[in-house]
Amino acid sequence: MADDTFASSAVADGYVSCIDRIVAHALRHDATTALPTCPGWSIRDLLGHLCGLAEDWANGNLDAYASPKWTDAQVERHRPSTLTEVGDELRARARTLVTLPAHPVMGTAPRWAYGDALVHEADVCETLDIESTVPTDDVVRHLGAGLARWELARQSVRLEVQSPERAVTVGADGVDAAHVASVRASSYELWRFIYGRRTRAQIAEFEWTGDVDAVLAGGLPYPFRIPE
Repeated sequence: MADDTFASSAVADGYVSCIDRIVAHALRHDATTALPTCPGWSIRDLLGHLCGLAEDWANGNLDAYASPKWTDAQVERHRPSTLTEVGDELRARARTLVTLPAHPVMGTAPRWAYGDALVHEADVCETLDIESTVPTDDVVRHLGAGLARWELARQSVRLEVQSPERAVTVGADGVDAAHVASVRASSYELWRFIYGRRTRAQIAEFEWTGDVDAVLAGGLPYPFRIPE
């Protein structure tokens, strides 16, 4: 794990700071505020999920990681709590999560929990119509992580991704690419896209060339999907 950039103390500190920002945003608004990017969830439900995720890491409950059943159970456990109660518990749980020993298969908890928390921080900012508080460096880093997990090669798709901060080609190599395309947008919008936070209409506003339909037919990195 020494060479894993997602296993550093900076990532652990970043995760705790991210959780603190989310709780601070949430406590300034109504607990029942709906999150359009998380259908069926309120702001309190989101905090319940984040708190439950930290609990499940501590308890070794990781077999169904990121599945709807897993996340729904986290929300239900905390639904009786007030927004303040679940916010206080989430802050405490986050500080415990970063002290957990590495899992033998999944590695360190922050490398997983941090990415999830950043996505949800952006969800809260967009819902509350406030400027994003997700640091640009984290957007670029987690965009790269999402692109690395995007299995476009299975559909013989080769995609050139361009933003002001980075340019990378993902998917099939050379002669194995039956479908070729390119996309240009801000790192933030590309990050929100591959983490399932942009509709097809919003995605269509990016600068595309080539076989866009083949790219979108390939799906997104697990567990994300393009919302209807």
